[in-house]
Amino acid sequence: SNLSFRQTFQVWRTLLGKIWPLWVFNFVITLVDAAFWTVGIIFSEQMRGTHPAGGLIITAYMFPPIFMGFLLPKITVRLGKKKTAFISALFAATFVLLFGLASNVYLLILLVFAGSVLLSIANPALYAAYEDYVSRLGKFNNDMIGLEQTASSVGYVIGPLLAGGIAATAGVQQTFVFTGALLLVTSVVCLIVVPKKIRMPQKELAETIY
Repeated sequence: SNLSFRQTFQVWRTLLGKIWPLWVFNFVITLVDAAFWTVGIIFSEQMRGTHPAGGLIITAYMFPPIFMGFLLPKITVRLGKKKTAFISALFAATFVLLFGLASNVYLLILLVFAGSVLLSIANPALYAAYEDYVSRLGKFNNDMIGLEQTASSVGYVIGPLLAGGIAATAGVQQTFVFTGALLLVTSVVCLIVVPKKIRMPQKELAETIY
């Protein structure tokens, strides 16, 4: 749709009024991922220096997304897409937080693997929920896609800076305590505030154009 900048801003504001918890959730889950790809790699290398299995930490994070996709439909049918995303992120956050506190290499590998498995459920479930809204928005569908993408883009810009800052000041593992705690709180808030059905503001959107 050929909207002016002002109209697009209005449309995004109207949509955000409905989906802001999902946007924040998307942003925070991206922060967690960005932290792993920046500080997690450094931490994995540090652990390799103290234990031969240390290098497997980052492998344990990379592996689950490859095989988790086929399990997702079975889970979302039972819980619903949004609830699946929030509950799996809640458990993932707990493992990430514990990963920030543990010191045994094998425990670290187990925690990061478990966290990654759950994030591999949360992420696609979130995108599946977004897809539902996109399909309901008609000519505004690209605005929803754009809004969704900004959450990830901002997360991947801020994530490495934030993770690097925490690692430099508080220590590498503290990064995971922080990102884990942040995702934990966000998931709980989303479970409380997000309704089972989010109604798309069709009427308000139409009014922003005409």
